[in-house]
Amino acid sequence: MATASCSSSDRRDVNNEEVVSVVIIGDDPALWPNVFSDCQRCELVKRGPVQMELEFPQNAEGRRFTKANYFIVMKNGEKINRTWLVYSKVKDAVMCFCCRLFAEGDESQSQLSSTNGFRNWKNLQANLKQHERSAQHIKHMDAWHTLNARLQSGTAIDQCTTDAIVERVRRAKYYAVIMDCTPDVSHNEQLSVLLRIVNCELTKGVSIHEHFMGFLVADNTTGQGLLQLHTLNLVVGDAAKSSTISLGYFGTLQRLYNLFCGSVQRWTIFQEHVKDLSVKALSTTRWECRVDAVKAVRYQLPEIVDALTAVQKHATLKKDPECASTAESLRENIMTWSFMVSTFVWYDVLYHINRVSKILQSPSVSIETLRREVMAVSGYLEEFREHGFKSAQTDAREMAEKMEVEMSWPVVRQRKRKRQFDYEGRDEDASTPEELFKREFFLHIVDTASAALRERFSNMQVFYDLYGFLYSSELLRSTIQRGKLDDCCRKLEEAIADVDAEDLKMELEGAVRSFPPHGLRSSICAAAIHKETEGTRPRGAAPVSYRGKL
Repeated sequence: MATASCSSSDRRDVNNEEVVSVVIIGDDPALWPNVFSDCQRCELVKRGPVQMELEFPQNAEGRRFTKANYFIVMKNGEKINRTWLVYSKVKDAVMCFCCRLFAEGDESQSQLSSTNGFRNWKNLQANLKQHERSAQHIKHMDAWHTLNARLQSGTAIDQCTTDAIVERVRRAKYYAVIMDCTPDVSHNEQLSVLLRIVNCELTKGVSIHEHFMGFLVADNTTGQGLLQLHTLNLVVGDAAKSSTISLGYFGTLQRLYNLFCGSVQRWTIFQEHVKDLSVKALSTTRWECRVDAVKAVRYQLPEIVDALTAVQKHATLKKDPECASTAESLRENIMTWSFMVSTFVWYDVLYHINRVSKILQSPSVSIETLRREVMAVSGYLEEFREHGFKSAQTDAREMAEKMEVEMSWPVVRQRKRKRQFDYEGRDEDASTPEELFKREFFLHIVDTASAALRERFSNMQVFYDLYGFLYSSELLRSTIQRGKLDDCCRKLEEAIADVDAEDLKMELEGAVRSFPPHGLRSSICAAAIHKETEGTRPRGAAPVSYRGKL
């Protein structure tokens, strides 16, 4: 195949005319130059390695190269293709595709990267094993796959187009995300993503544009596949439904929203009194709305009370008894000591859980960061259980004094138990209203949230203990410095059948410099890296940390 060389050394000026030399590059690596131009390297990367299959000649010892050497056999019998290994018919030798391209003519590294190649068939397997573990080979493999991915995807242009579309979405007042699944000819479930944007311009009027963002492979199309993204928010749902007091509290917030949003006049009255945060509706799917709803009441309760008073007066003038009664009922409900304490308790819990929930849903989060944040929330809930109730009362007392609200707990009638005829004991003394509120509301919330947190993230620590040292170069270096690498590799060998602990240890010690500077972001990212680097690390990092077991 003929390609045009783009390097300056290939250009010359003849009669004031620029002539670009044409270099023919074949598939045989022995015929490749020692120094490649950028265009030559890109052309070979686009074409990819060609693994010849022919009747390989024998040497003087009666040995020959076979196509079985293109593969490595794992402990479980799985065969992995050495995509980097190519055969030269001219030299009757094998060479490393990526090392020939990116070693820049340096033949001191390995015979596999030289123009003569390697042809000692008796020691071929040992040399292949040593070469694929070397740091230089791994470095060149990473350079090969990085360049190949950039050539295939057109990263720069695609990213500029995506940024422009995202900017349109940010400026648009109305937009919609349209997603639909359909199987393709390869029987993969493809999730198509479209953005529909409504542009409102004074000069051009209203126009609707749709942008196709791409396809995503949907391995799991059930609701269970989406569970992990918002599993922390389900902790909030469990806590919110754990007591009748909590149900009544969020019911009051929803009634507050319904009252003000029920008419334009009432919403105008609300905006006249409340300047910053508006009341929010509660959603059964968007759990972040709970912290927004509580936040508006937490910081603007006096202003909301004034707005309710104004709505009641307006409804009385308009002869609307239902609206007037609702406003009065809500005002009396929120101007109670128990409601104020509940507001401060719920806001503290929701704020910390919502912060970690956003981190969990981020595409750039690593398992190390997620584990640390979840443990921090768990520790916060334990500490909050001991001191949170008094802290909430201290904060609520300042607001109650400002609004002249009586700081007294609701008195609950003692429930009488049915006595049997032979029962002579007396019922135990009832708890104080404060103790009853703390037990039925505060402790119920915190204990339910803590239990749900432990249940939903119980497997994270087990997963981290097994795979954690592979997720970033910092963790790997720390593991090596502490002398724990051998133990980690042994544990991984026991858990995964096709891992050799000794090979993995030796490879990781040599490849630590080529590991990603930051932790892998998710199992999807890990799978993508495995697909792009398949064959790079046949016995070590790739078949261990980047497998489907993630």
